[in-house]
Amino acid sequence: MMNPFIDDLKSTKFIDLKDGLYNIIKERVWIKSDKPFKLASGITSSEYFNIKNLGSDGLALAAALLYKMIQKTDTASIGGLESGAIPLSVATSCMSLAQKSTAPLEWFYVRKDIKGHGTGNTIEGRPAPPVMILDDVITSGGSSLKAIRAIKDQNIDYIGTMCVLFRGDKEHKMALEEEGSFQYIFSHNDFQ
Repeated sequence: MMNPFIDDLKSTKFIDLKDGLYNIIKERVWIKSDKPFKLASGITSSEYFNIKNLGSDGLALAAALLYKMIQKTDTASIGGLESGAIPLSVATSCMSLAQKSTAPLEWFYVRKDIKGHGTGNTIEGRPAPPVMILDDVITSGGSSLKAIRAIKDQNIDYIGTMCVLFRGDKEHKMALEEEGSFQYIFSHNDFQ
């Protein structure tokens, strides 16, 4: 069955998808306030990017962009730390399937804390190697580094990290690059 929305995303140029996502981030995701926000990294900022407010259309654009970037790698599965990575991983995996990829991307997520019930797994889903870690927003890289450690602890090949928005500095970028490749769709500076 044909899906015109998916077909449009497939044939749309990277820069056009990026422009569309940029506008959605500016309208729905980027919050500025006189009262500082505390970020997951512990850093405070007068700006907050709540990628979870992308909506279905924004998530589809982010997934299409990430998928186009991932296609240039040998990645077999995508995932990251709950909860930011979950919608991106699922949407990007579905995008690979909808675009009739010869090897659709599997997805997984890394638990922040192991549950006291069920399987007790740190990693849920299907992390087929090599793995690409996804994240919504990276500042210090702490969440991504935690996911990378969990993957490496399971002796699963890790290839790199990608995110929608990088708001860290040179040192944070270098810390991620020491582990593998690091790419992002937008930098915090794109919104200044």
